[in-house]
Amino acid sequence: MDWIISSLATAVSIVSTWLYGNQSRKAPWYGLVMCLIWVYYDIKYDQLPLLLPTFLTMTIQIRNLIKMRGELT
Repeated sequence: MDWIISSLATAVSIVSTWLYGNQSRKAPWYGLVMCLIWVYYDIKYDQLPLLLPTFLTMTIQIRNLIKMRGELT
């Protein structure tokens, strides 16, 4: 089951990166979903040290949401 969750998070991350490349405002939302999936994974499978980089990535996604709000289509 853990490979399904990590594969889902990876797929969402790839979509987010692709959307960033196309300058889409949806990209940070996909990034936040990816982070939430990783938080679930980290807690469920006792990978607590991975929470720090996950929260840092989440912070960047929130920053991008705020910064990109009016800039992109």
